[in-house]
Amino acid sequence: MLVNYQKKLSWKPAPFLKERDLKSNHFNKMKVAPAKHVFSRTTAAALEYLLQLPQGVPDMKTTAYFLRLVDKWNVICTATHGSVAPGTLNPDKFKETLEHLDSTVEVFRAMKVGVNGAWKPAQTGVIHCTTTLKDLVQEFVVEKGDKFMRTGALTQDFIENENSQVRLKHPTPTPLLFKGILRKLAFTSLRVNVKSSSYDFDGCAQPALRLPEDGGCAEPTLRAPGDDGNCVAENPALRLPDVLVDDKDLNFDPDELSQYFSDDIVAPPERQQDNAVLEEEKPYFYRVCGYVVFKFLCESKLRCNTCVPRLKRGENEPPHRYSEFLLLTNYTENAQTEVSNEVFELLLAAEARFVLYQNELKVLKEDIHAYLWEKMFDIARIENFPICHDVPARLVKRFIRMRTWMLAEKPCDVKDTMRTNSQRGSKSMYSRVLVDQVQ
Repeated sequence: MLVNYQKKLSWKPAPFLKERDLKSNHFNKMKVAPAKHVFSRTTAAALEYLLQLPQGVPDMKTTAYFLRLVDKWNVICTATHGSVAPGTLNPDKFKETLEHLDSTVEVFRAMKVGVNGAWKPAQTGVIHCTTTLKDLVQEFVVEKGDKFMRTGALTQDFIENENSQVRLKHPTPTPLLFKGILRKLAFTSLRVNVKSSSYDFDGCAQPALRLPEDGGCAEPTLRAPGDDGNCVAENPALRLPDVLVDDKDLNFDPDELSQYFSDDIVAPPERQQDNAVLEEEKPYFYRVCGYVVFKFLCESKLRCNTCVPRLKRGENEPPHRYSEFLLLTNYTENAQTEVSNEVFELLLAAEARFVLYQNELKVLKEDIHAYLWEKMFDIARIENFPICHDVPARLVKRFIRMRTWMLAEKPCDVKDTMRTNSQRGSKSMYSRVLVDQVQ
């Protein structure tokens, strides 16, 4: 029901979820990506939100609970950083993690799969994996005193990532070619994220299971404001250049951005400027606005005490009318940015203007970003907003770059041809494709 509900929407509650993820053949069932699309916090939040709508059914609540259970279990079992790994850095979080592992074992031991309620091998695998993980945590964290345990080091993701890098340009290499490419990777970059890989990328700089006393790798921190509370641009010790950073240097991370929208998010041509974002899509669009503001603040390092509070919802203000879905998708409290109504209306107007001119972009010969900014500069203002850093205009420029990137990532005939050719490269894979077509 969720897949059918979001088919007609441009901004989707669960953009990763596709119909092919729910109706997979035997070959696709072995891939990790389709499983993560289904067993995700976003999909669970979408079901919980849909339950409140007329289309909702009571079974969605149980399904959402199970999806959240498996998603958190997967995060614990593949943790690569101390913030989510089982450890004593946060005693309350450590106790909660152990309780969740116990709950997972209880659910999989008592659950009935299928009409006949037969016991499935997956249940045995999850129970054995969880109990073994608890024994290892007991040994390394409780008994030996490690601060936390990187459970992701116990998986074979690293090996699979290396294999994906070798086969990225040579799908069927000879043993000698495989050895040569692997040797080059050893001397260049062993930790490169391969988008075509179905496995998680381990970006931590410390692969050892037991970390040194200094705690291992640390998260990068943003530059702090001045002691007087003024923004960085007004603090002589941390003064920015006279010319603000160009928006072209502030790029979105495609891996982070892709969790907020689908690759086919293009408004239908029949929509007019006034309803570019449908009423039922606005809760999902509000979440995207929070991402735009979050990335803008991180990349621009803006710390102005006058501008920044106007971008976010105030602590004493009631929740935004479209923030319910965002709160459901939060991993922890205040994990995502809740924007103010002024910013939401600004980006909503920018989206309406983008939809109005998006068809002209296909045949445009000039700079797309400059063309769109020429069409939107008149709406890039917020009433009574401070002018010290020209934040509304920079936000609109940031939104333009995001939307043009999304439009460029829309599936095309070339990608379909490449996908078909890759399937035909293996006799067994293409035979399965033909069988699915007959069925």
